[in-house]
Amino acid sequence: IRCCSIQEDLSERSRSRKRMYMLFGAISIVIVICVVGLSVGLSGNSSSSSSAVDSTSEGSTAAPGNNMETVPPSMSNAGSVAITEPSMAPSIVGSDTPTGFPTFSPAIRPTISPTRRPTNSPTKRPTSAPTKETRAFITALDWTNSFYGHMFDITARKDLIVVGMEVQLNTQPNKAEKLELYTKPGTYVGYTTDSFQWVPLGGGAFDVISNGLGVRTPLPDSVFSNTPIRVRAGETRSFYVTSPTDTIVTFAENKSEDGTDLFDYGQNWYYNDDMWLNVGTGIQYPFQNNGPPNTFNGQLDYVLE
Repeated sequence: IRCCSIQEDLSERSRSRKRMYMLFGAISIVIVICVVGLSVGLSGNSSSSSSAVDSTSEGSTAAPGNNMETVPPSMSNAGSVAITEPSMAPSIVGSDTPTGFPTFSPAIRPTISPTRRPTNSPTKRPTSAPTKETRAFITALDWTNSFYGHMFDITARKDLIVVGMEVQLNTQPNKAEKLELYTKPGTYVGYTTDSFQWVPLGGGAFDVISNGLGVRTPLPDSVFSNTPIRVRAGETRSFYVTSPTDTIVTFAENKSEDGTDLFDYGQNWYYNDDMWLNVGTGIQYPFQNNGPPNTFNGQLDYVLE
């Protein structure tokens, strides 16, 4: 009887194992079926998207209200162009090069940083204010004297800004010369040897290439660009242009038959609608021993305010 009981117990255990194996097998089959079904579904969606791209790439226009753009025929090669929606969030840094063609819809938010390369052309916005007309006050190129320097005044008839100067130099053409330019408010008369009253322009000495006699030599633009010289209507402003060499050309004074001067230091001489250019004087370098009255031989560039 005991042997029979043991055999029955073993048979029951064997049947339990078989049932467990069958259950595990069924579960495995269900899992495989689910995986295969999911793969087939994804493949079908991909085929639908590809068909939509192909039909759009032939130049057709999407139906109204679908918010889709027409794809040019040049982009219709199947598999060569991937049209995707913009990312929901911008990239952290800009790409090194731009995309081959623009996206069909704008990004939802702008990128955090700009592209690393500038645009190929400048912006089209104009300057905030129009540029002003530059005018020139030109004196004669006649001369009989050259000095180490020349002082002269201008008296403004309108509000203006002096932006440039040209002088005549007694040198060979294309010769390098070192010049200095000073200015002060008011007349130079009484201050020809008082260097403390004068302010240097252009950082002190500067280099020019002489155009020679009979041609005006411009001073560098930087001489005036860093320090605009404003002169209000009725005000007088003095200038002193000088050189360590005897090269500054001036026009000689006129005298009457008895030898007296026809004009005096600081007297109005040349003029136009905007300013007077007053009689000046030759000066030894630097700020020493002024000579007889002489007039400036050159050109002043200015703009009206």
